[in-house]
Amino acid sequence: MKRAILALTAVLLIAGSALSQSIVPAEWKFLKGDKPIYLDSALNEYWWNDISPLTAWEKQGFQGYDGYAWYRVKVVVPPKMKKNAYKYGGLMLNLGKIDDADETFFNGHLVGATGKMPPDYSGAYDVPRSYLVPPEYVQWGKKNTIAVRVYDAGGDGGLYGGPAELTTRGNPDLLKLGTAFKQEDMIIKGSPDIEIPVTIKSEFRKKYRGALTLTIETDFGEEFHKDYREVAVKKMSTEHFSFRVKDLEPGFYKATLSLESKMGNKKHNFNFGYEPEKIVSPADPQPDFAEFWQRAKDELAGVDPQYKLIRIDSLCTEKQNVYLVEMR
Repeated sequence: MKRAILALTAVLLIAGSALSQSIVPAEWKFLKGDKPIYLDSALNEYWWNDISPLTAWEKQGFQGYDGYAWYRVKVVVPPKMKKNAYKYGGLMLNLGKIDDADETFFNGHLVGATGKMPPDYSGAYDVPRSYLVPPEYVQWGKKNTIAVRVYDAGGDGGLYGGPAELTTRGNPDLLKLGTAFKQEDMIIKGSPDIEIPVTIKSEFRKKYRGALTLTIETDFGEEFHKDYREVAVKKMSTEHFSFRVKDLEPGFYKATLSLESKMGNKKHNFNFGYEPEKIVSPADPQPDFAEFWQRAKDELAGVDPQYKLIRIDSLCTEKQNVYLVEMR
């Protein structure tokens, strides 16, 4: 297995409002290797290769790098952010997505990890990374080092889908909204009347009250169901709710949960299916379909498809593997 180290170093002065600060470095650095020294804030990378942090390294001339990588960035956090950081419990570090697994450190402290490194490898290439940085880890008014260790099992690797952001934690960050389906694949069978299980976690130090709305659309974008209810969550606790949905038809559905309150808003999008194997799609070819299809095949015959098969680790289970097929 090839092993690589990707490191990023840039000095970023966070300016602007105390609640919203962005880190958008224009140029990062690249280097092979996997050594503990890459956590060292005094590391000098002047001789490393330049690279953009917004796309995978394979797409920037570094094909074939599968294995470990490190991203580094130095951030000067203004002292004026300190008050709100302590008020809300820290800073939020948003990194976009990382292909495949990561361990993220702030001044040498582990602040988050998504997926798993070998030997118990588990990828999570399509999961956005948002990690809480406790205020006691921050050196106010001085350089702070963010280091991200990445493991890529194959295909594209590294940070993408950014930009990266370091912000003071606000009210929305004190809420977590999601579903609690028993079915890991979100495919429901049996009765067409179901319960959509909802979980709300609040880190507010007082009771949270808000309005929860569920909107469901078919995969054609047509509204199928909409419901609303008032919710209350005790301070520093998790509550469970549910919505009753009736008369589902075989197919796939797109759903949105919206939680609104003066204390903070949150949204959660998810998809689910109901007995998709029973979907009936009537044949409706146009009169000139045969001619159209032959013309399309003739055009495709002159194009090199350049097939690419990518395993989607976050969707794989012990019983099934899921792959994304790309072609030109």
